[in-house]
Amino acid sequence: MKNSDGAAAPRTLSASEVAERLGVKVTTVYAYVSRGLLTRKPRGAGRESGFAESEVDALLNGRARQTRQPVTFAIDSAITQIADGQLFFRGRDACELASAWTFERVAQWLWTGSDRESARWETPRHDAQISLAPGASAADYMRAALSHLGPQDPFRYDLSPESVMRSAYALLPSLVAVVPLQVDATEREPHTDGTSDFESNDAELALAQALWPRLSAQPSGVAGIALLDMAMSLLADHELATSTFAVRVAGSVRADIYSSLSAGFGAVAGILHGAAGARAHQLLNDIGDADQAVRGLTAYLRDNTALPGFGHPLYPLGDPRARCLLDRLAASDAPAHRVATVFHLIELTEQRGLPAPSIDFALAGVCFAYDMVPGAPEAVFALARTAGWIAHLLEEFEATPLRFRARAHYVGDAIET
Repeated sequence: MKNSDGAAAPRTLSASEVAERLGVKVTTVYAYVSRGLLTRKPRGAGRESGFAESEVDALLNGRARQTRQPVTFAIDSAITQIADGQLFFRGRDACELASAWTFERVAQWLWTGSDRESARWETPRHDAQISLAPGASAADYMRAALSHLGPQDPFRYDLSPESVMRSAYALLPSLVAVVPLQVDATEREPHTDGTSDFESNDAELALAQALWPRLSAQPSGVAGIALLDMAMSLLADHELATSTFAVRVAGSVRADIYSSLSAGFGAVAGILHGAAGARAHQLLNDIGDADQAVRGLTAYLRDNTALPGFGHPLYPLGDPRARCLLDRLAASDAPAHRVATVFHLIELTEQRGLPAPSIDFALAGVCFAYDMVPGAPEAVFALARTAGWIAHLLEEFEATPLRFRARAHYVGDAIET
């Protein structure tokens, strides 16, 4: 059909055709008209309404774009900053802190802003080991522990900084202790001074030392424990990541520390967040040896659109945490053939112009190099990030409550009257 000047007339759609194209009811189409999203025009000689096809398609595409674009929140925080491709914990380079300090000291820095060493870390608080179904991961035990630990803390509803800190100093060791050992306790070498993992000669390395036999059956050398400790320090916080935001939302309604942390553990389980390292770990386990890297990489890319643990939107030039951890791994005492597999895979990705490895892959590389159990990266990530979550809770409990009230842009069916 052409108009008076010979050009093709714009095609119009009936209300029912618009409803079908948009996937809504006809009543919703007229609701869009009343909201100014669509223009109603006469169609034909009768009283039927017509809608320009181009306008309908623009609305459809606009809605799709709106669905695809994430919502960005920004809040004031004095904990972590990502700037110029670097990560800073309270104004100090996170990689430098992780290289010089233990995880316990980094956690305390995030909580208090003080670099003075503390002796307040406590032995685990739990009455009994948690029993889960076979195949449960270390992170699953930590999640379950929170629901047990909360009711055992008579002061959990006291949200004052002093009370939260007291809970925090016992909480992290408890999350480690609840995870079953990979080696029977009777088969492990005792400490020469008779102390437990949580009371070692170097008290500040206690968490990494206690976590090791729960993730690996391999002997825990000093270099390996120090590498695990560094990984935990680098992962301790990352600004307002998804899990951290979940924790802060729970804290904004004044949920107790255990309930708020449970929100973070829930978000960490996502394959696009804390579980990304576990997927990278599985990729390395599937590859096995360096000479199988090409075949393993090809097989993975055939069935997946992207490699887990490579690329990070906040670090277009490469994740500084990954560089720091991988440099330490290269100089570690881990089995050489396993370390070679990690770095050969990185070389292959570089040759193909793929993004640089992120901290998720670096963590997976550490877990693979020391033959840790499946799911180990998620457990390390969750335990480490708990330190950052607690810092954010301390900050959130001082902020205005109920400040996160998002609104939905309704695009469904109109209310029928």
